[in-house]
Amino acid sequence: MKKVILCVVITSSALLSGGEDENESPKLDSHTQSVFRVTEHRGSPQVEILVDRRPVIVSPEEGLWSIATEWRDGRPERWRYGKPKSIRHAGLWTILEGEIRAFGGVWKVRDAYLPLGRCVKCVRRFEWRGPGV
Repeated sequence: MKKVILCVVITSSALLSGGEDENESPKLDSHTQSVFRVTEHRGSPQVEILVDRRPVIVSPEEGLWSIATEWRDGRPERWRYGKPKSIRHAGLWTILEGEIRAFGGVWKVRDAYLPLGRCVKCVRRFEWRGPGV
C-alpha cells in the first residue's frame, strides 16, 4: 500500500545582508540573483544555493532529507537520513529522488526545485511504503 503522506512547498529567498568581508553574507539588491545547483560531494549529490558565486545554503552531509524516529524530553531524536539516488530534469525543474528507511518500511522522498530569480521554489513529497498507515 502506498499513500502520499505529506507535500511541503518551501520557498527560499536569499534575502541576506552583510558586508563585503569574505566571511560575511553577500549584500543583495533588487538585481541580485540566486543560483541553484546540485554538486557532487563525497560521492553524493548536494544541493546548494549561491549568491555572488558563494554558497549561502548547502544541504547537510548526513543527507538532504531527515526523519526523527523518537520523541524525548520535548525534542525529536534518533534521526534517519536520506540522500538523493537520482537526479532528473523536467523543463526548468530539477527533481531529486531518494529514500529514508525507518519503521520497517521506506519513505520515498522527492524534491522538485524551480529557480525563480532571487528565489528557489521547492516542492517536497514524502510517500510511505511500509506496514500500516
